[in-house]
Amino acid sequence: MLEPLALLDNEKPHKQEIAMSKVLISEALNLVRCPECFSEPALVEFGPSLYRDRAALEKWHKERWTNNMRLLQIHPVDITDDAVTVEGVVISDRLKFWKLTTLSVDARFKFSGEKIVEARYGLRT
Repeated sequence: MLEPLALLDNEKPHKQEIAMSKVLISEALNLVRCPECFSEPALVEFGPSLYRDRAALEKWHKERWTNNMRLLQIHPVDITDDAVTVEGVVISDRLKFWKLTTLSVDARFKFSGEKIVEARYGLRT
């Protein structure tokens, strides 16, 4: 498992810590804590799919874990006033089915206070 906390710098804004905590909680397969990172309501965009409420967020997390999606690498984090972008490399059973070994992705977390109001996951370009 990754040790992303080692990437955190105490001088960095608190939003980076929240975003990285979300990544760590997700890696730990914690279905209770993952949705708690999001405000009510929140939006998650994953490819062509949109998830908008707590039940949908839980469903989305279960789907990721069912397919054994794992984060292999974390690249530099970009921070703006209200957002954090985390770039990385993932693997999953679904990727293996399509004969892909890894996929470069990014996750953009938009904040309101200390909660994520929007998360958009996509291919890194």
